[in-house]
Amino acid sequence: VIDNIIYDIALTDSTVWIASFLGGLRKMNYFEEAVSWQLITVDGLSFSPLSHLTHQVFSVIYDGTSIWVGSAGGIHKTSDGGRNWTTFNHTNQDYPISGNFVVALAHQQSKSKDRFWAATWEAVDTTEFTGVSVTEDGGLTWKVVMEGIKVHNFTFDGDVVYAASSSGLFKSTDFGESWSRFPQIIDNETGEKVYTREVYSVGIDEFNNIWVGTNDGLGLSINNGQTWKIFRSFKPTSLPSEPKTYAYPNPFSPQRHNVFGGEGQVRFQYHTTKSTTVTVKVYDFGMNLVKKVVEY
Repeated sequence: VIDNIIYDIALTDSTVWIASFLGGLRKMNYFEEAVSWQLITVDGLSFSPLSHLTHQVFSVIYDGTSIWVGSAGGIHKTSDGGRNWTTFNHTNQDYPISGNFVVALAHQQSKSKDRFWAATWEAVDTTEFTGVSVTEDGGLTWKVVMEGIKVHNFTFDGDVVYAASSSGLFKSTDFGESWSRFPQIIDNETGEKVYTREVYSVGIDEFNNIWVGTNDGLGLSINNGQTWKIFRSFKPTSLPSEPKTYAYPNPFSPQRHNVFGGEGQVRFQYHTTKSTTVTVKVYDFGMNLVKKVVEY
């Protein structure tokens, strides 16, 4: 009866762990004959996600030794399969995480350092703030970078860190001391553009290509962001079985959808085969005319 979105998955050599938001943190043994999910609470309290923020789970990773969990109440770590937990939050350390709303966790292993990165957003405490929290000592102390930036995901290329955020794709070559933001993603061949700053995911493949996931398409760069190829899914309006015209996103709000440069973007899709007239009108939910965009 409540949202049970699976936000993250972690795999060990014997178990699957899932972060299922209001369904809590759960694990399943690979080798059990019957599928059985065990509910785990990091504080030992009876499961009640509407009462305990630590039971609302967003992220989970396995570093080869320990399970790390991000909840609405901080970061939690176990090295014994979930029987005992250590919690790191905004108020229980001298050098704490920036906020208790932990939407992403990532482990960076490089030749020089072993780090854990966390997207730590502001939760309910008035002293919390949104940023990225990183530790080099297993969580004992945290350093905060990217203050004010809502990060959704991380990936790494050796010592290089990539952060996908609501403000764009960022890159750091000095372990988070400084960051550079990639410019707007533009397809080098077609000229198509990604009309949003919101970047939800980023990955580096075995050939060091960068893959970027947005709500306006998938981007691929084979040269560290110098040029891009954009992939999009759409309904071809030229086929008899498909709609003759449509707009997306729909419903659309210029303050919320595909915002780039302070303005929201909406796409109109239609197909013509000869000289004709086209009229594009925008209506609100009450079917009141908002604007005539095109009228020929």
